[in-house]
Amino acid sequence: MITQAVQLSVLVKDMEEAKQFYTDVLGFVIRDEIEFTPEWRYLTVSPSASNETKLELVEAKTSEQREMIGRQAADQVVIMFLSNDIEQDYHEMKARGVVFHGEPKSVPGGIGVGFEDLYGNIFDLYQPTTENENEISHYQPRLKAGNNIALKIPKYKYEETLHFYQEIVRLPYLGYLSGSHAFQFGEMTLWLDCMENYAQQDVWLEITAAHLEAAADYLAEHSVNRRDEVEIHENANGYWISDPAGTILRVNPRK
Repeated sequence: MITQAVQLSVLVKDMEEAKQFYTDVLGFVIRDEIEFTPEWRYLTVSPSASNETKLELVEAKTSEQREMIGRQAADQVVIMFLSNDIEQDYHEMKARGVVFHGEPKSVPGGIGVGFEDLYGNIFDLYQPTTENENEISHYQPRLKAGNNIALKIPKYKYEETLHFYQEIVRLPYLGYLSGSHAFQFGEMTLWLDCMENYAQQDVWLEITAAHLEAAADYLAEHSVNRRDEVEIHENANGYWISDPAGTILRVNPRK
């Protein structure tokens, strides 16, 4: 009986051009490179040396073959590649010039995004979020520090605190924005929020995620408390959480 697929063929215009793209841009490894005759060169690549399935890069020779370059599956996906860190792969591949069809987003069973090879063939990059025997890992979103820090200052201490940052520390002043005084704080923005009912100061932080829904599921799995009741935010796409010590963090979409 048939047990597995071991090789797929992708038509290319130029063997060296395609080899450079798949190895230097996509990060694949060469599995076979043999010249049987001057007209017959056998070249296969795969994401890693341990992959059972290889891609043979076949240089088109006939007019019919050349017409099929970049459209072997018309406008459908030719191959789906699995990833164990789709955010990192997406950003690294994009930086190397790979054309993506949007950003990674939630799809049935995981996170996915389409991309193209140098000729326009459509591939999928996919990372599962559910566990079964055929899937590689749980999706772990890459949460990063945001650009905002908010000091929640009791009203009776507000003017004194504002004077401290503006006149004594002399942080670069950005203005009165969205009801708060804002200062440049290194690469971040420090917001001084006047709080009517606070008895003591609090610090709120910002983190960002490329995929808010997946990040929310991930945080819930780790028993991180949602705190959406603390404030109605002008950015309705994000949400509030708290750390074990009670520090409030805003989870916003990464730009």
